[in-house]
Amino acid sequence: MFAEEDKPKHLLLIIFGVFNLIFIGVICYLLILNINKSTDVNVDTKIVVEIDGEVNNPGLYEIESDKRLFDLIQLAGGFTDDVNLPLVNLATPLQDGRKYYIPSIHDASTGKINGKININTASLEELMELKGIGKVKAQAIIDYRNTYGQFQDISEIMNVRGIGEKTYEAIKDDIICQ
Repeated sequence: MFAEEDKPKHLLLIIFGVFNLIFIGVICYLLILNINKSTDVNVDTKIVVEIDGEVNNPGLYEIESDKRLFDLIQLAGGFTDDVNLPLVNLATPLQDGRKYYIPSIHDASTGKINGKININTASLEELMELKGIGKVKAQAIIDYRNTYGQFQDISEIMNVRGIGEKTYEAIKDDIICQ
């Protein structure tokens, strides 16, 4: 079939072809393996959070990282009878190292504590009492805490869109977060 002088060339082509098929097979296998690893969701990742306030068992909890405030509250034995539920965003994603405070109807009936405005519970109108905070910024504060959960430190208010260092300096002595 092949001329005698062409046999080494054809043998080389066949060996090269087989090598390429094996090489392509190994590459495809590694790609599939890598795709499977990158799409695996690591649901076993645990975080540590603290919950306080109107739950039956306040304290530190280790919980899966993909859980929400609702799950943490269930883990902490649920709400007490004094919870101020309208101020709680049950859909808040949990973050490692954070403390979540569940307000009471007694201490969160107003957004003011000792003359300072509690940025975790204040109403739109109460937030607007702060220097440099109008309706838009006050709503941004409320939207931020509804999305990300309660402020853990008053300086976190600078994470709110429209509130920078200058505004923070003007209001920091008039705000608290509890």
